[in-house]
Amino acid sequence: MGWTLARRYRLTDPVAGGPTGRLWQGVDLGTGQPVAVKVLHPGLADRRVADELLIARRTLSALWHPGIARLLDVVVDEGQVALVTELVPGTDLARLLAGTGALPPSRAAYLAAAIADALDAVHRAGLVHGDLKPTNVIVVEPTARDGPGLAGRPGGSPVRLTDVAIGTLLGGGYTGPEPSPYRPGWTIGGALPTAASDVHALGVLLREMLTGDPERDPADPRLREVVDACVRGERSARPSAGAVASWLGQLAADLPPDPAGGARQGSMAGPAAGRAAGRGRPAGRARTRARRRVPWLVGGIAIAAAAAAVAGAGAVLDPGAPQPTGGSTPAPATTEAPAAAPQLPPEAGAHTEEGGTAFLQYWFSTLSFAAQTGDLAPLTEATSPDCEDCQEAIARIEAAHAAGGGFRGGAYVVRGVTAASLWSANQPVYDATIDRTHRAELDSSGATVATLPALSFATCTVVLEWFDEWRVREIISPGCVG
Repeated sequence: MGWTLARRYRLTDPVAGGPTGRLWQGVDLGTGQPVAVKVLHPGLADRRVADELLIARRTLSALWHPGIARLLDVVVDEGQVALVTELVPGTDLARLLAGTGALPPSRAAYLAAAIADALDAVHRAGLVHGDLKPTNVIVVEPTARDGPGLAGRPGGSPVRLTDVAIGTLLGGGYTGPEPSPYRPGWTIGGALPTAASDVHALGVLLREMLTGDPERDPADPRLREVVDACVRGERSARPSAGAVASWLGQLAADLPPDPAGGARQGSMAGPAAGRAAGRGRPAGRARTRARRRVPWLVGGIAIAAAAAAVAGAGAVLDPGAPQPTGGSTPAPATTEAPAAAPQLPPEAGAHTEEGGTAFLQYWFSTLSFAAQTGDLAPLTEATSPDCEDCQEAIARIEAAHAAGGGFRGGAYVVRGVTAASLWSANQPVYDATIDRTHRAELDSSGATVATLPALSFATCTVVLEWFDEWRVREIISPGCVG
């Protein structure tokens, strides 16, 4: 049984159907990796949608968060359009609630905090989910073997959001015949969803997890206060998803633990707690509590995350949502570019995860060296001609130095490199935490003609490739190399 899509993906088992397409379980024949494939309904798979998804593919893959299912591929094949994601083991929230009924308050708050944290990442990218509901939330609880975090990683999320932005991309605002409790009234009839409408849906999800009914308020006054803040009152006054994540993360830690162990005390606050200090609670609800710092981990995979960044899909963009920034914290003074060409360390020549880590650190040093000196040889040798962002950076460096100008600042320091969950031997994916000093581009007279802001503790997702040696194949995160 089954069929093969684009001679690459073997689709074996239908999983579910929905208004936008049918979801299949399958396998990537090129890598052997299990995947989920959403084949869009023929009425939606027109040339416009196909073109927008193909143009946006790199941006779709750039929204990395442990609570968001990340896109792997966009397929257009003989009139069919499909979105390929990692196969996420778990149960969607609708089926979980149908089987268990209302959840204990601690577990509901724990899961809702993780959902809010993932939504915060979506909104900080300038996007909206647009269709948050129980069937678009996969619950992935850690097993005893995994330990307190998913796959043994502290800070891993117990949820994955799917279909981020895809409904809005394919069909604009909500135009269904029946009102939905997850959509506020102002989005019914075609109005575009916003970050505030995502927060409304989050409040309704929390209410349903606590009572089994999306329209019934919970008994616990602390959780009812969260629901009220999300679904009632002026939408402009509603808390951000990040503030709700912090609020619920602390409540999950304060509430009595789930007797069944569903919300583990070791990771109760989830990834939201690690960022709570920077966001705080909504005004009037501040409290003091020691917070455990949880590292930001990259993982998970998703159906159509970030489709909003396509020019033709501007409807998905939320102009009121926080836009990504490089940060203004200056990098340490030790980020001066080297005066001599960097040397490839011996360990960077190994075809191993550690070798790729060492190579990526070396590659950023060649980028700093090239900008400072105009000597592109080490950088070009370490870079694939297929890396579009890399080639644009190389061309800009070459043009500035050829015209008698150059750059001041812009040196990179790599604070750490970790292999992402999609790591593979020949095209591994890494997350590099970097600092970059403020960079000024100078003309031949020394006058500044352009600037690039500093980065501090920024995460750049980079794909390498191996052909007898490492090269940088793709920079997934926009803005990393200027």
